Amino acid sequence: MKKVQLRCFNRLLTIITLLSISYGSSFAQKNINFLIATSPDSSLNTEMVFKKYDQSLLDKTKTYWLKFDLQNAEDFDQTYILYSVSKWGSAKLFGVNTLNFPKEMIAGSLLPLNERSYPRSILAFKIILKKNKTSTFYLRLKGTLSIYTPNVIDLKISTLEEFEQQDKKRFWLQALFIGIIVIMALYNFVIYLSVRDISYLYYVISILGIGFYFFFYYGFGIELLWENSPKWDTYAFSFIVPMTNLARIYFTKSYLHLDKTFPLINKGLNILSIFCLFICLLALVCYWGNIDFLDLLVDLIGFMGTMVLSTMFLCGVLVWRKGYSPARYFSLANLILVLGGILFIIRELNWISDNYLTRYAVQYGVIAQVVLFSLGLSSRLNQAQVKVTQMELDKERERKQLLEEQSQLLQQKVAEQTADLRALNHLKDKLLSIISHDLRNPLVSLDSFLNLLINHHDRLTELERMTLTQKARQSLSNLNQLLSNLLLWSRSQINQVVFNPQLIDIKTIIESAIELHSLDIELKNIKIETTIYKLKDIVVDAEMVDFIVRNLLGNAIKFSYKNGVIKIQVKQKDKGFVISVIDEGVGMTEEQIQKIATQKIITSTRGTAKEKGSGLGLVLCREFVEIHGGSMEITSDGLTVVSCYLPVEELVL
Repeated sequence: MKKVQLRCFNRLLTIITLLSISYGSSFAQKNINFLIATSPDSSLNTEMVFKKYDQSLLDKTKTYWLKFDLQNAEDFDQTYILYSVSKWGSAKLFGVNTLNFPKEMIAGSLLPLNERSYPRSILAFKIILKKNKTSTFYLRLKGTLSIYTPNVIDLKISTLEEFEQQDKKRFWLQALFIGIIVIMALYNFVIYLSVRDISYLYYVISILGIGFYFFFYYGFGIELLWENSPKWDTYAFSFIVPMTNLARIYFTKSYLHLDKTFPLINKGLNILSIFCLFICLLALVCYWGNIDFLDLLVDLIGFMGTMVLSTMFLCGVLVWRKGYSPARYFSLANLILVLGGILFIIRELNWISDNYLTRYAVQYGVIAQVVLFSLGLSSRLNQAQVKVTQMELDKERERKQLLEEQSQLLQQKVAEQTADLRALNHLKDKLLSIISHDLRNPLVSLDSFLNLLINHHDRLTELERMTLTQKARQSLSNLNQLLSNLLLWSRSQINQVVFNPQLIDIKTIIESAIELHSLDIELKNIKIETTIYKLKDIVVDAEMVDFIVRNLLGNAIKFSYKNGVIKIQVKQKDKGFVISVIDEGVGMTEEQIQKIATQKIITSTRGTAKEKGSGLGLVLCREFVEIHGGSMEITSDGLTVVSCYLPVEELVL
């Protein structure tokens, strides 16, 4: 009894999972006296002992014989169909004292369709009963495979017209059902092609799997596709159902975004998907190795399907509670399917009456599931479209904002360029002023000195001639430095100053600068103190450093008083060196220091001996220091200190 209950429970799981419906029959039945032979080797030629069928489990290894009488009470010969909804591996029907009856008729699920006496997917025999006569029949049944040994031996009989009518009804009803499945699959496949959402593709595969299973379950496979492959017809469910459940698993994972919403459940579904593949592998081994594990496969598929459906329903509810609205269709669809399966099982247990509703409850559940899933996918698509629309609006706003920012940036650049043009115009005016005034004055002075020396040479004393010669030399030196500064400044403004680092001797450069300014130093009787720490292998731009030293020394001399002291110091700092020029002259104000640090041209002031300048020297020094990646610092508090830090590539003490 426990074995019966266990098998019933397994069948319950299987029916819910496989979405299977055994189509019952409202055909008129005749009284059939069920008898089972006690001996598996009984034959028609030997005496057989029969007993009443007691509904105990049958053994697939035995052969069962049934004897029954059929009486035609009509006044005319009648053609009947004797059939069984339960599937058997093989069956043979023998008639006793029946006219025009063949020696034997054969049927069974393990026979090719063309070898069956009456070619139908179910076990069926076409017999003719004479009018007003009772005929005796013997039926031999053999399961062979575990799934072809039913728990109940049921035989039904119907007239040929009634059977054919019901068979057509079966065909068109199931064709309609499969047609709905195909249409919904195509509909969702078109959506997939348009949105490229993988959820739709998984759903399409699961829908087609359901349709294909029912196509197989109602016998259309053996009747229309593989008439000569009864073995494949036997094992087809063990491949169709796991693959359908695999598609359902991935549909659930992607549709509900379980990797983000419920990672643990997502991992559990991954395990179920591995279980599905294991069942397919086991079915393949059984198919090719002729191993009868079909009952085990049915139980495994039942367990797997129950877990998949239950988990799908649970996931739908959990995600719905998190606020994901398309999950409500998902949850409701699975609930209706499970309820339809339970209703069908209750009918099978004879707890409720057999009617159209209870007979097709599972298929109603499947159609409801397909429709509700499609609504859920449409809702999800609408949400995605709303999201896309919102994203497009956001992009449009961002584009407008970007255009506004670009417009503002353009206006800012125009303003900056206008300011630069104004500054350049100011620089041009300053340059013209320098050329027309500062450059003209030294030339005029030089011309005057030379004119006196040439035209009044005889009337001048030796001291006067020496003084005029020194002043002419000083004017020429100032003119030379001014021209040099103007040339370098103009090159820097058009970015033609090339940075060319090379190995230099800083001591030689300082001595050259002192020699260049020797006349000015002598005229003001200035003492130059030079302190150079032991440095070598200084790699910098020689021309720029020479310019920096000359200008710093020239400025210090210009603003120093007579008999003053100027100190030149060179020492190491970090990965470079610092050139500092210190004087005791007039000094600088904070405003002057700030202008030197920020402006491109500064207004030159006269030196202690009324010397003039261009205002370009210190500005160019700052630019050349910055080209080296260094910095210039000026302090004026009693002593004026101008320090230039220049990093070098290599410094060896």
